[in-house]
Amino acid sequence: MATNVPGSNQYRARSRTPVLSADLVGQLRPVPASPAVVAVRCAQAASPVSSPEVLRLRAVDPEWWVRQTVAINPRCPSQVLAQLARDEETAVRHAVADHTSCPTILRQLASDPNEEVREAVAENRACPPEILEILVADPASDASNPRGLVRWYVAGNPACPPELLGRLSQRDDLWAFTSLPVALARNPACPPGVLSVLAAQGDGEVRAAVARNLACPGAMLDALSRDKRQEVRWAVAQNPASPAEALEQLCKHSGPDTLKFVARNRSCPPVLLERLLKHADRGVVNAVLDNLSLPRHVLAMYQLARE
Repeated sequence: MATNVPGSNQYRARSRTPVLSADLVGQLRPVPASPAVVAVRCAQAASPVSSPEVLRLRAVDPEWWVRQTVAINPRCPSQVLAQLARDEETAVRHAVADHTSCPTILRQLASDPNEEVREAVAENRACPPEILEILVADPASDASNPRGLVRWYVAGNPACPPELLGRLSQRDDLWAFTSLPVALARNPACPPGVLSVLAAQGDGEVRAAVARNLACPGAMLDALSRDKRQEVRWAVAQNPASPAEALEQLCKHSGPDTLKFVARNRSCPPVLLERLLKHADRGVVNAVLDNLSLPRHVLAMYQLARE
C-alpha cells in the first residue's frame, strides 16, 4: 500500500516512465531478427517434413526469401500456394509459377503483370493446355519486343499439344526471331509435319535443332545427315534416334570430328563400331571404347589384337 505514496521510490520510477502516443508507437520499427533466427525459419520453409501449419506460418514471414522457399517446397499445400500467388514480391510469385502440383493456380499467374512470371507459367510442364493457348497470345511476345519469350517457352514446352505447336508454326511472325522456330524444333512433342517444314525453311541453327530432336523421323535424319552445315551433321551423329543408314552415310563422308560423335552414339550399330575401332585417329578409337553399347566380343578382339 505504501508503494503508491508520493515520494516513494517505486512511485518516482513510475512517474519517469514515458507515455507514448498511438501515433508514435506506430512509427516504431520492429527489431530485425538475427541471421540465425531467419535461417531457422528458412529451414522450416524448405523442410519436406514441415507440417502444413508451419508452412502457413512461414508463408506470411516478413522476409520474402522465406516465403519464396515455402513456394518452392514440393509439400506446400495448394491453399498456401494460392495465397503466395498474390504475394507482392515477384520472386515469390515466380516460385509459385514453377510449382507443378497445383495447375489451377497457373491460370491466375498467366495474367501476372510481370513478364518473367508469365514465362515461368509457359515453361511449367504441368500447365494445362487451355492456359498455354492463352499465353500464345501474350502481348510481350510480339515481334516488336526483342525479349518476348513467353511464346518461346510455350513452343518449347513438351506438354504443349501438337495442334497448338502446329498453329504456332503457321504464324506470320514465326521467323521474326530464330529463337521461336528453334524452340519448336527442339520440342519432343513437335509433330513430324512441323519438323519437316522447319527443316526445309530454317537456317543451320534450326535444322540442327531438328536433327537433335529425339522425335525426328528416321527418314528426315537420314536426309539431314547429308546437310551442308557441319553442326547439322554433328547433331545427326549424336542423336540416338538416328537410323543406321544415316550413321553409315556419316561414316563414309566425314572426318574424325564427326566420326567421334558417331562412335559415342549409343545406337550406333556394332558393325560400325567395329569398323571405327580400326580408324587411324586415336580420338575416334577412344570414343568407340567409351561407348557402353560396344559389344563385349568386339572389345575382347580389340584387346587381343593389341597384345
